[in-house]
Amino acid sequence: MPRVVPDQRSKFENEEFFRKLSRECEIKYTGFRDRPHEERQMRFQNASRDGRSEIAFVATGTNLSLQFFPANWQCIPDLNNSLCEKNVSSPSLWFFWQLF
Repeated sequence: MPRVVPDQRSKFENEEFFRKLSRECEIKYTGFRDRPHEERQMRFQNASRDGRSEIAFVATGTNLSLQFFPANWQCIPDLNNSLCEKNVSSPSLWFFWQLF
């Protein structure tokens, strides 16, 4: 797939790969698999605050390395590009795809 496509919206809406990833599904943090659960939670939280994380979509086995706005940035990102919501039991991250 080319790095930039002319009509990103059409590519996202019509390609099966992206349609599968756009459905609500379980994701898992893939960093530091050899570490205890509590340490992995701490590392995930720290990495998220720094604006990065490695995740996998469980249903498809797709792995992504995410980079987003870190918590210490003074600017507020455009909510049309990303939306983050906190949940007491687990973090919920929503990302709107942008193909480069």
